[in-house]
Amino acid sequence: MVELVEKESKDGFSDFPSRLINSIDIEKLGLDSLMIDELDEKAKYNKAQILNLDTTKGGGTHWVTIYINNSVKRWLPFILYYDPLGNSVSPVPPLLKKFAEERGYNIHANKYRHQYINSNLCGYFAVMGADALNEINPEKLRPKVFSNTLYKIHRGTPTKDDVLRVIKHIIDRLGSIDITKPY
Repeated sequence: MVELVEKESKDGFSDFPSRLINSIDIEKLGLDSLMIDELDEKAKYNKAQILNLDTTKGGGTHWVTIYINNSVKRWLPFILYYDPLGNSVSPVPPLLKKFAEERGYNIHANKYRHQYINSNLCGYFAVMGADALNEINPEKLRPKVFSNTLYKIHRGTPTKDDVLRVIKHIIDRLGSIDITKPY
């Protein structure tokens, strides 16, 4: 496991790794990733996926988690949308809304921010969210279960320990990746 070297900043928080999570890392973790304009072709059901809010023409902007649930018989199909920045900072993107409306799906998004606004750790949080959702039986997954699952990732305003726990979770899963160096 890679050791995290913490440097104290003026605000008392460490300078977290500048190494971004990319689609290759996501694949190594056994998760699926896609760009927002690939929803029609690549979306999978009853499984968490990591979605980049950029199009295939761009280099990537922000990672979120989606879970498209169509296994529930007595409920309307729904999409769980986890954005580490929270819905108040980063609303559900129009292309995802269109995808949902065309299929008659409701979207349930997290309201609260888990990621610091000026950080680049969205990929780490998106992977943690996907891992948490994939542990739940699709037949039992409901929006309330989604909210409770996110609450377990961390409660309230993120602390330094919350962020380090998320980073260490991904490092443990990736093994030998050095997050202190760019690709």
